[in-house]
Amino acid sequence: MRVLLVESTPGNAYEVANWLGEAGHETVTCFDTPVTFGCRGADRHEDCPLDRHTDAALLVRDIDGGGHTLTEMGAVCAMRHRVPVIEMTEPTGRSLDATMLSVLDEVQHHRSHAGYVQAALDALSRVPGLAHPEGIAIAVERQQDRVHALLALPADIADGQVPMLVDWVGRALRAHDPYAKVIDVGIRR
Repeated sequence: MRVLLVESTPGNAYEVANWLGEAGHETVTCFDTPVTFGCRGADRHEDCPLDRHTDAALLVRDIDGGGHTLTEMGAVCAMRHRVPVIEMTEPTGRSLDATMLSVLDEVQHHRSHAGYVQAALDALSRVPGLAHPEGIAIAVERQQDRVHALLALPADIADGQVPMLVDWVGRALRAHDPYAKVIDVGIRR
């Protein structure tokens, strides 16, 4: 995974960065050095780390839980780029492994196809008047900025129900992934 690492205080995510690197993940930051407070993209937009696909932004906050700082602006930019932002308190010592595994699980579940399919199935099970939602096959593909779902409908579903199914599934996928720029739902008969 490619993770944008955002720190509330420069240097407080040092252990997190090492952990992610050792686990084979790529970390990027908004600043050239921990003591530089100038955003890379301010002078040269093409240097912004969010201009390339980024799986998640990880905001590491101080243990004392003080107020938000300007060094956390990368989290704001990540939200605007529809990248999931996960906030965690600075882990220490032995808690790092458990904390990081939990964070990575959260990101993977958010991005997993199974999570999208389950969200769509849950929505279909609540559609009023839909007799057999289990007969609908669902395939979901998550690309960088787009979620595409394909619903294979059985013949017994009336044409008049199709727009409602598309709407319910689209809303469920948006709730599951509020960061995707585009969610489209296709139908196959």
